[in-house]
Amino acid sequence: MRPVPIRAPFLALAITLTLGACDTPTMAPAARPAPPMRLLGRSSVTGLDIIGRGIAVALNQREVRRAIIEQLRASALVEHKVSLREALSAHGGLLRRQAAEAVNLDERAFEELLVGLPEMDFYLADRHHRQTWTETGATASVAVSSDGATFTEYDATGRPIGTFTRRQPGGPVLFAIHPAEPTAYRMGRRAQFVPGPVIEAPADGRGGLVAEYTDSTGRRVVLDAGRKA
Repeated sequence: MRPVPIRAPFLALAITLTLGACDTPTMAPAARPAPPMRLLGRSSVTGLDIIGRGIAVALNQREVRRAIIEQLRASALVEHKVSLREALSAHGGLLRRQAAEAVNLDERAFEELLVGLPEMDFYLADRHHRQTWTETGATASVAVSSDGATFTEYDATGRPIGTFTRRQPGGPVLFAIHPAEPTAYRMGRRAQFVPGPVIEAPADGRGGLVAEYTDSTGRRVVLDAGRKA
């Protein structure tokens, strides 16, 4: 989700609204493929790149997919986001274990790749895919970004296949990992978690609204319209 800050005066108070929608951020087509042994013009591979590769390979496993679908389906946030650390530690660390194995690291060494990273978002980028992708669905790729602007994409074999800054909806199934953005609780979501085969039910709430302002005493007030849903 790319929150849209809107600042406007209201009764002499500064109000910021963060609007969240579940539609995929528009992202341009990937650049030409990069050779496997050279990471898109860079001389070294970062810890985030290794994490992305490992997760992309782990997503080949039906057990991993099932666990991710369940976890993201249960997320109360817009776009069914969770933090990367949450994703790696859920279900007894299943994703961490399988991703570490995919890049020939033990779990402890893989966990150390997170050291120094900011809090990262992890989610399935396209709303259509959140409503249709299942544990037996199409292969998925993983796109990672250290700055939330330029992404490196890895396919199901862990191979870097290109970079992009923006991509149009409707492409292959793509999981995104980037520094955490301001987010909101979904309005209109189910009051209780209901298991299902996909991340997002068609009738599930898709947007959120957060109002942030400073009152007359200088106190910062944050109101999330979907928090109590």
